[in-house]
Amino acid sequence: LKKGIQPKDKIAIYSNNRPEWVVADLATLAIGAADVTVYPTNSGPEAEYILNDSRAKICMCAGKFQVDNLLKEKDNLHYLQEIIVFDDLDDKDPMVVKFSHALKTGRKNLNSSEIDKRIKNIDVQETATLIYTSGTTGNPKGAMLTHSNLVSNVKQFVEHHPFPPGGTCVSLLPLSHALERTVGYNSMIHEGGTINYTKGSDTLLEDLKDIRPTLAIYVPRVLEKIYEGVMSQLAKAPENKKKLFNASINVGKKALPYILYNKPLPFFLNLQYQFFDKLIYSKLRAALGLDRMITIGVGGAPLSNEIHAFFHIIGVEIHMGYGLTE
Repeated sequence: LKKGIQPKDKIAIYSNNRPEWVVADLATLAIGAADVTVYPTNSGPEAEYILNDSRAKICMCAGKFQVDNLLKEKDNLHYLQEIIVFDDLDDKDPMVVKFSHALKTGRKNLNSSEIDKRIKNIDVQETATLIYTSGTTGNPKGAMLTHSNLVSNVKQFVEHHPFPPGGTCVSLLPLSHALERTVGYNSMIHEGGTINYTKGSDTLLEDLKDIRPTLAIYVPRVLEKIYEGVMSQLAKAPENKKKLFNASINVGKKALPYILYNKPLPFFLNLQYQFFDKLIYSKLRAALGLDRMITIGVGGAPLSNEIHAFFHIIGVEIHMGYGLTE
């Protein structure tokens, strides 16, 4: 508000997933403005195109990489007035402001009545966010999603995929994409869950073990990496353990049609499956940090039948999703 941002103005977020991303998003929406998402890895020219096309007045940046990219394109950024950086970064350019300094300015000039007024006056059919496509067939296009779009997506999702009270997730997919925004963020907030931010795919396995989440939304490559890790460990195991594991997978394959169709297992097959669940599946889930996992949502690309079957066999439910940014 202090910066003169008006309803329908645009604020860009050029950052990886982190709590400040959420603060920037909610602050933008609460005053009737719209946010514009930029992938944290986008180059300067890519970010410049999106900022100009959307006419963003402020850009919230993660750190030095994003700030440097924008400053290199400064002369070409026709609408940008200020860069706010989340990291504690000292930059001599007067256009760059630390996030901590922006918060201090906000505290000194807090105008709660104006914020309340703006929230009450939000038109639910007005654009809440611009999510840009990959631009594979030309320049990226900004898909305009309204407040109503975002809320109806959440309502539909939680109706068909009931969340447990106090669910926990580990956020990995970029918030600049509609999938993570809907499932891993908006739906979690709607249901009062807890969102944990991983530093990246390199630390995900450690984070899963540490946090033991109840829900997740990932692309197939994440599940492939987990599966490959299990198989590489199995290759080093003694021969008797390999035989036992393979026997458990064979029993799991027989049980799979019943599991997928939510039907009770035949008596003897159920005994075998429960035996291997105690001996192998449960230990594997615990080792992967998936022992509390209720459902993993997967989207963005096809998932192989082999990996889909593997996770269901060891007792981790996979739900395939399909959608469009638009």
